[in-house]
Amino acid sequence: MIAGLKPLRSMAAAVLMPAPVVTQAQAPSAAVKAGTLPPGAPAMMSYRGYPKRDRIQNLWVISLPNRTPESVGVSIDSQRDEALKGQGVPWLMLPGTPGAHLMIPINK
Repeated sequence: MIAGLKPLRSMAAAVLMPAPVVTQAQAPSAAVKAGTLPPGAPAMMSYRGYPKRDRIQNLWVISLPNRTPESVGVSIDSQRDEALKGQGVPWLMLPGTPGAHLMIPINK
């Protein structure tokens, strides 16, 4: 065997090996537990405005890392369709993960 080929084969095998399946919600949680990602702020609020009618046009988003529906007091059922009709109520997305956030549609 020619010197230097073995490391190249090992590198190719590592690159071609399929990555483990990790969901979007699991990735940050695993990284925080492993210490490779610092925990998020206790809460953060942002506002989103969108000019087209195919999405919720006015929306407050409150990041609430690791919170659950029970700790916040809201449902996890999406209110997107109701919000598009101007009748939406707050709901929690990605409950129990570092990416948990409260969606608060602003009804016109």
